[in-house]
Amino acid sequence: MRPRYAKPRPDGGGENHLATQVCNRRRPGTGRSGRHRHHHDLGCQCHEVLLATLADNRSGLLRSADIAIRASGSSSAHAGPDAFVCAPPPFRSTFNHWTTTMTALLSSLLRPGIPSLAAATLVLASASYAAADTHQIELAPYSAETDHLTLSFLARDLETGEEYVLEGSDLDTRHTPFSTFKIPNLVIALETGVAPSLDAWREWDAAKRPAASHWPDVWQESQDLGTAFARSSVWYFQDLALEIGGATYRQQLSDWGYGNAEAPDGSDDFWLTGELLISVNEQVDFLEALVSGDLGVAKASLDALDSTSEEGSFGSVTLHGKTGSGPDNPEDTSGSFSGWYAGYLSREDAAPVVFALHVAGPSFSSIRDFRKDFATRLLQDAGLTNDI
Repeated sequence: MRPRYAKPRPDGGGENHLATQVCNRRRPGTGRSGRHRHHHDLGCQCHEVLLATLADNRSGLLRSADIAIRASGSSSAHAGPDAFVCAPPPFRSTFNHWTTTMTALLSSLLRPGIPSLAAATLVLASASYAAADTHQIELAPYSAETDHLTLSFLARDLETGEEYVLEGSDLDTRHTPFSTFKIPNLVIALETGVAPSLDAWREWDAAKRPAASHWPDVWQESQDLGTAFARSSVWYFQDLALEIGGATYRQQLSDWGYGNAEAPDGSDDFWLTGELLISVNEQVDFLEALVSGDLGVAKASLDALDSTSEEGSFGSVTLHGKTGSGPDNPEDTSGSFSGWYAGYLSREDAAPVVFALHVAGPSFSSIRDFRKDFATRLLQDAGLTNDI
């Protein structure tokens, strides 16, 4: 069963009081920056509204992507009681994101009719929240085991809005998702009916899907969707891909904002060969939208994902995840490899934590066990696996 948790609802006020409503509905796949903007009457100066919002509605801001504030009483002839300002997120997962957002915001605010004090207040307050709610995980304590690797890690606590970023992470460069794509692939298969349930059985056709030299024995047999996900059996999902089709994938992945949403017609391995690409940020945004129920996915499909992706527990906190990896040069499996561990922590009385780790190393053996083990260690060291 999926854990139940209540999303925070911001409070409103009456006339001449703060009456900001934060909208948690989102354009699918756009992350926190894509939530819809709503305008509301506030009846007070722009900077006063901002300060009141930051003071009184912090929890609401943490789960919102943007707030709408109305600047009334401006001295400019170009602004009156109906002048509106839309503020983007008070923090982003990286400083570069925040800088870009704040620069654009300041440019829009410093136009005729918008008081510069309000703009400055908003930017400075946003900087404070960016610093306060994004925690950098220092890499030095882990240097002995990571010096030969290139790492990026992001975790987002959906209860508090806090983010945890490993020092030196590149959260925006897109990479091949490899088998982490089995998370959306499983959901799409269930939602389209190509696989009606986790029990959907498929016979392994050795002539059609001959075993490669690296295939484990558990791939070389017939199986159902649940075991194929747990074993990461590539042939099963290749068969699904041909039945689902490129057009369906492109539409669904685009709607969900899943990376570049590339899925060529007729391809049964686009998530392995570099056509489909996704960043760490986009992995986390997708997982947030998925587990928060924002993608319109049926409860039965989400329950199926919960069931088959479970990989351990910490008291009442359950770890769900999927690894993925592949050679940097498809023709050389003895060379450098890149890989992932992506998933979420489900909690009984709180919203989940979503996370993604990407790693590049000199060989498959250098990242094989490291991916899950290190991501789990980072989650534990950040206190995210503790009971609420």
